[in-house]
Amino acid sequence: MGLRTFLRRETTALSVEDDTVRLAGIIGEEVVRWGSASLPEGVVVRGQVRNRAALAEIVNKLISDHQASRNRVVLGIAGVGTASRLVPLDADGPAMTDEAAREIAARWLPVDKGQLAWQIVEKNGRQHLFMLVIPKVAMESYLTALQQAEIDPVAVDLKPLALIRAAGQQNAVLVDLERLLMTLVIVDGALPQRVRVLPLDFPSVSTTTDKIVRLVEELQELIVARNLELSQDGNKRTGMHIHAAVPFWLSGSLADQPMLQAALREAMEHPCLVAPAPFDCPDDLPVAQYLTCLGLAMKQF
Repeated sequence: MGLRTFLRRETTALSVEDDTVRLAGIIGEEVVRWGSASLPEGVVVRGQVRNRAALAEIVNKLISDHQASRNRVVLGIAGVGTASRLVPLDADGPAMTDEAAREIAARWLPVDKGQLAWQIVEKNGRQHLFMLVIPKVAMESYLTALQQAEIDPVAVDLKPLALIRAAGQQNAVLVDLERLLMTLVIVDGALPQRVRVLPLDFPSVSTTTDKIVRLVEELQELIVARNLELSQDGNKRTGMHIHAAVPFWLSGSLADQPMLQAALREAMEHPCLVAPAPFDCPDDLPVAQYLTCLGLAMKQF
């Protein structure tokens, strides 16, 4: 296979929400196809597949209907129950190993209940260890469903990380609002400092207004907690305080709701922007809904 042919290979990004599967096909810097399929109630519940055969059938049909590639599929999952931590490392410490990373992670994260991923990152001139634990049960439920659809993904990614990649912001607050899930991410140095993925399937948040009120409450609490953490640390170089100039970047199926943007501006007094597309897109693509897919396609693998 020549280099030009390789670079023109299509990547299929699949993002699975609790009520929707979204697909985007990307070749180079261009979105060449996109589409979605609704999920019946109970197929995916709070980020875990409950009916794997049903999800496999829906994914199969979605890919076939849009003639998308099955060879380079990147799967995105919500990340409910995922835990992450960023800790500074001693400059003269030993080289990091899987065993050492697991030992450090065990101090803060439930490594015995999930799959640990880690990497060394540079922040403020100092090395840090970024750790992420994904619940085993949730991960296995998605992979089994895709196996039934005869799809072997080249990569699996979490929605919060895909959103960070797609938004392309060093310092920001990402606000993703779907009908059944909300995802809030504080980004500092292009890394997730705090993440909340919360269900919205309760009777008390049945209307769009209810969901927006709940989101504002959670966002206020998240920002207060982050700023308090930094103030108590006493070292301003360890992170970015979330002041009023830090923008909120909106995505998700409810991102273009005027009520959401008005509520955030009034209650939080931050600038609110709908995240732009990192690729060339068809004019009719609802970018806010497909931002996760676009971030998945940007993943290195």
